[in-house]
Amino acid sequence: MKMGIRSSPRELLRRYAVILTALLLIAVATISTRGKFLTGNNLLNVGERAASIGIVALGQMLVILSGGMDLSVCGIVAVGYCITDLLLKQGSLAMPLVMLAMILGTTLLGAFNGIIISGTKVPPFMVTLGTYLMYQSLGYVLSGAATLNFQIQQKWMMSAWGLNGTLGRLFPTFLWIGVSLIIIFMLAYTRLGRNIYQVGGSAQAAKMSGINSRGIKLLVYTLCGTLCGIAALTLEFRLRFCNVSSTTSLQISSIAAVIIGGASLKGGEGHVYGTFVGSFIIGSLDNLMNLVGVNVYSQDIVKGTVLLCFMCLTSLISSKKGGSAMEQ
Repeated sequence: MKMGIRSSPRELLRRYAVILTALLLIAVATISTRGKFLTGNNLLNVGERAASIGIVALGQMLVILSGGMDLSVCGIVAVGYCITDLLLKQGSLAMPLVMLAMILGTTLLGAFNGIIISGTKVPPFMVTLGTYLMYQSLGYVLSGAATLNFQIQQKWMMSAWGLNGTLGRLFPTFLWIGVSLIIIFMLAYTRLGRNIYQVGGSAQAAKMSGINSRGIKLLVYTLCGTLCGIAALTLEFRLRFCNVSSTTSLQISSIAAVIIGGASLKGGEGHVYGTFVGSFIIGSLDNLMNLVGVNVYSQDIVKGTVLLCFMCLTSLISSKKGGSAMEQ
């Protein structure tokens, strides 16, 4: 029997950097807030905040695994808000149909991205930058830049699904965990999951293997749209009052969560657990800055600094004499 290859300390550090980062953040947060960070009520806050970021980040991860990127996620969520608001005001659809229609709408927006990207040679960055502007503007037009009220939907969900008290606060986190488990199964145990990795790792090799790369790209952007709709649902339930402009942070937060989670922007490399922990880190960092009173206009400076430091550290850990391990 052949002995397994033992991982070097550097490789182990690179592999589990996201876990170590999360543990370090928890320690710093606990000390700086004198234990308040680890109280039950605050951990519920972290879970609620991280869930919406995490669900969007899972869609972003699928796109990045295939070698793309989606800058339009915040615009898709914004339009999702507007669809729900318009259907609630119209009042003729049952509440479950309102929610399904909203998710279907965001799925179609994601599919629109996928159709353009899979059918042309325009870089995904440019396509989704364009659709981001379109979707975000559409959200402002449909909402009139007003704050949207989802109290009726929240009350129905709490009554019909028994989401009262602590269970209601845990609902976004449970939904996030459930979606994560589904995607873990898809990536690890289905042919589709293997094809997504292959398309991102080498589109040419995937094509020679008979994989429909265009179909895979269309699918991952469509799924990203679906997950944006699910994230919008958690935000509508948690916040009750939402504004289109409040979604803009999801664009950077979702990408940051995937990068911190260890995915390669070149495609073909990344795991759900890393994205999950990365989303927890982003959510915890937001929560910590609020607890210690960091000015809201300065918070992106802190998040940008953390992301830059993490990327530099990861690059340093991965580097070897004569080149980078990530380039191999």
